[in-house]
Amino acid sequence: QIGDMADTLHWVCYCTPGPDSPLNFSSYSLVSGNDCAHRDPQDWVMEVQQYSSTIWTVVDVRKDVMWSERHETLTFHLSEPVTKVEKFRLRITKSRSEKPNEFQLTQ
Repeated sequence: QIGDMADTLHWVCYCTPGPDSPLNFSSYSLVSGNDCAHRDPQDWVMEVQQYSSTIWTVVDVRKDVMWSERHETLTFHLSEPVTKVEKFRLRITKSRSEKPNEFQLTQ
């Protein structure tokens, strides 16, 4: 799922397989895109939603992150692991670009 929010350039949401497969979440990795460094996310918020909850909980906030090369993987560790996660949401609040709504990541 991809979308827009008022205070966010874009967000991406991933759902886990289901309540029979709860995930524990302690770190995540993001990979810079293949072409333009100015489209790299710079500031974001990582949120989770635990099983049987409708509330998004902020688990990580990053500011002024810089990738040094294309296709570079950066790994971010949470200060406290989270258990029984059903959904993850990455809210990108700023990219290095001066153009609104311009960002990229890759797999």
